[in-house]
Amino acid sequence: MNRAGAIGRGGKPARSLFGHPPGLTVLFATQMWAEFSFYGLQALLVYYMTKELGFAQAKSSLIYGAYGAAAFFSPFFGGLIADRWLGRTKSVIIGGFGLYGAGKRRTVSVVVRVGLLGTAT
Repeated sequence: MNRAGAIGRGGKPARSLFGHPPGLTVLFATQMWAEFSFYGLQALLVYYMTKELGFAQAKSSLIYGAYGAAAFFSPFFGGLIADRWLGRTKSVIIGGFGLYGAGKRRTVSVVVRVGLLGTAT
């Protein structure tokens, strides 16, 4: 590595974004969206369960804790699956589609519930 950055194939400078390797941009974007999804749902979960579903506060908090634990430990099990069976590329693609699908489903359900599409449920 020289002062300007990493050397790529053929002695040419490696592609970079603001001096960082291109893989770091993908990693940052994936992690940012995962955190956005987690904290967005976390903020509304207990409130929705108590106000809309009529759950008791204790039951809502238990479900909230289970959700948080699952979200915290799932990368460990996902990493085992990725390393042993799927590989890096398939894992990132499947994870990206999973995050996209979950966010899309939540968005559509909120829009329908609020009545912005003409039918409130």
